[in-house]
Amino acid sequence: GINGIMGGKSDRSQDKSIAGDQRELYEQDIKEMIHSSVGAELCATHAHPNPSAADCVTAKDLTFRGPVDLTSRITIGDPVKEGALQWKVPYNVMDDASNAAPTVWRKVVVEEVDLYDLESRIRADVVAEKDAQRKTAVKKAVEEEKRRGAAAMQVEMKKQISVQKNGNSNGKKCETCPPCDCSKEKFDTSRCDSYCELHMEHTCTAGAEGVTMRASKISKGKFTTPFLSILHWLESVLPASLILIVFICSTGVVAFLMLRWCLIAIVNPTTDSYYYTNANEERARVMQNSVEYFHSPEPGSGPVRSSMSVGRNDRAGGSTTAHQGNGLFSPQENRRYGNDRFA
Repeated sequence: GINGIMGGKSDRSQDKSIAGDQRELYEQDIKEMIHSSVGAELCATHAHPNPSAADCVTAKDLTFRGPVDLTSRITIGDPVKEGALQWKVPYNVMDDASNAAPTVWRKVVVEEVDLYDLESRIRADVVAEKDAQRKTAVKKAVEEEKRRGAAAMQVEMKKQISVQKNGNSNGKKCETCPPCDCSKEKFDTSRCDSYCELHMEHTCTAGAEGVTMRASKISKGKFTTPFLSILHWLESVLPASLILIVFICSTGVVAFLMLRWCLIAIVNPTTDSYYYTNANEERARVMQNSVEYFHSPEPGSGPVRSSMSVGRNDRAGGSTTAHQGNGLFSPQENRRYGNDRFA
């Protein structure tokens, strides 16, 4: 108060008594505010300072004839205190048959703030309201743009459909297909193909670009390939579901083999490979030439003169000779040793 401004000592007990007296007047002020504005002051904001009573609360009675507005019959009772700074205000309404609706309560909370806090809260409310308005405007603009895009897309689709039906801008139109009456006769593929060929003999534009193709050329085989011919034959012989199953199974087998190959490459990246080269062949030939075969002498026969051996290249002379008298069971005097050979 003035004592604090002038620098004098302030009495805390006196301040508390003043605050208590002011709080006792809050309930009376709320009553007067409700009766003077018919409850409209309870929903007033800085953006909407002068609301009407209908802006705060409305009442409708749903009858078999439709909804009936009972807002003018709403009565507001006296506030009921719930806490130190909290009250609740009752709202009641009654229809023509004296049927009362359940009471609706509005909570009223009084906040004690100083001037600085009040100004800060007002500024925060203003900023929040501007943000809400901006978000609402952006949302509305986005919805409007989506609506325009959808409308433009529908118009474009209608144009494309009309072009496909009526032909391109050159004014050419596709002729109507001759009627095919299949009720009297059995279905014949060749007969149906003849109808289609007759219909497509005349060039029919395929879009605004004017790309054309004659179906008769396709049917006569001018645009077909062996692969397409095989596919057409399979389509006429096998059902479509079986072809799909075969394709899926083939794809699964290929995928399994690829996965197996990848796993082998990851788990066992190096493997031993054996190849039969010219060097191996030469080594095998040399080893074969180095083999000697020995036989025991037969009973009653003379000394063995020669051993059955495969000729080999002599180390000194390089000539191929047979070893004579050098068998395993030959007499000692008939054997020849290495020194005699190279002498």
